[in-house]
Amino acid sequence: MKPQHKKFIRFLKFLLGIGFIALIMRQISWQALRATFQNVQWMWVGIAGIGMYGTILIGIYRWKYLLRSLANIPYRLLYKLFFIGLFFGTFLPTNFGGDGVRALYLQKYTRLSFTQSLAVIFMERFTGLVSILLLLTIGIALNWRMLGIVHAQSYAVTLLVSFILVIGIFFIPRVQVFVKKLCVGRTPYLFKKMHAFLSTIKLYTRCTPPLLGATALAFCVNGASLYITFASFSALHVAPSLASLCLIVPLAYLSSIIPLTPNGLGVTEGVFVVLFGWFGVAAATALGAALIFRVLRLCCNGLGGMHFLTLPAPAELTLKDTTT
Repeated sequence: MKPQHKKFIRFLKFLLGIGFIALIMRQISWQALRATFQNVQWMWVGIAGIGMYGTILIGIYRWKYLLRSLANIPYRLLYKLFFIGLFFGTFLPTNFGGDGVRALYLQKYTRLSFTQSLAVIFMERFTGLVSILLLLTIGIALNWRMLGIVHAQSYAVTLLVSFILVIGIFFIPRVQVFVKKLCVGRTPYLFKKMHAFLSTIKLYTRCTPPLLGATALAFCVNGASLYITFASFSALHVAPSLASLCLIVPLAYLSSIIPLTPNGLGVTEGVFVVLFGWFGVAAATALGAALIFRVLRLCCNGLGGMHFLTLPAPAELTLKDTTT
């Protein structure tokens, strides 16, 4: 695809995100939204902001924790690269848009290859997805009566998907054999890259403690996201229940994975308005809380722009890399 076409598609996705928000605004009067923000409790906004920054710090440690199987990389460098990834992810589709940027810069500043860097980030995202599905399972269980028997299948499907993901990752050697049969003699370059990717993942499937530790850290991050959302609503004088948060926050995260708009713009807000409406929260309040969450996220991501501008050249860094 030509560069001008890519730019045009990104622009269209940005317009689509604005369109989603405009569609939501058609259901909410400006007066109601303005009234929602008239008496904002800024203490709760500050708490939400501190909590969001804290979850990012834990996320960086989770990345470093997984990287220990390959290299001993300073937390300070990973801190900068993580925020740079967040910054670029603001303008790219889904919440995963900045992962490629992170892998590229990790290759540039360490002895790891791009494929190895991408494989570690894949495992980081995998543990995050498992924790999100676990949290969603808890949310469905807590809201079993409200969802009713008609939606009971959702609970079973969630458990099934979680099981397939967890079990499937441990059959990577079988996948590797399949890729070898498929690619050998045809696309040696592709096979080499896939082999390196799957070999890196096998490091974690053979030794489960790093995988379990990273999943526990991911669960802490996503659990803290519940409190950040609670603080965003509390700033608008509304206190959502734990049951509603356990159900809606994971669904909002999963919806942002769909590559429709940059960073899930408009999609997450729509999920908040619709699903919190099930629990009696006014649409203007739900949208207001989503906007607070969005602005705080943009502020944190914006720090990545500063790190991008001040990042030293690779030759200026001395890394005690212990790549194996």
